[in-house]
Amino acid sequence: MDCDAVAKGIRDVHISNTSILAYNDKNALSCVIMLAYYNAVNEYTVVREMPTGKGYADVVFLPRKCSDKPAMIVELKYGKSTGEALRQIRESR
Repeated sequence: MDCDAVAKGIRDVHISNTSILAYNDKNALSCVIMLAYYNAVNEYTVVREMPTGKGYADVVFLPRKCSDKPAMIVELKYGKSTGEALRQIRESR
């Protein structure tokens, strides 16, 4: 519930684990999310490229039965706004 702390953590993982040549590569970004949320496997089943309505969600965190955590959907965008990502999610259902 602290977006600044989450952004800093992901930025730190991104900087320390991604080559400058692949810094904005979608696969590299997906791996960064997986590393940043490494311990999330205790609470979530993590699915990359999960088939959804009319496409695929980049990374989905499905809460385990014993977890009280909310589901999380990660849609990776480079050079686009969060509004664009939300629009894509809504249009693709």
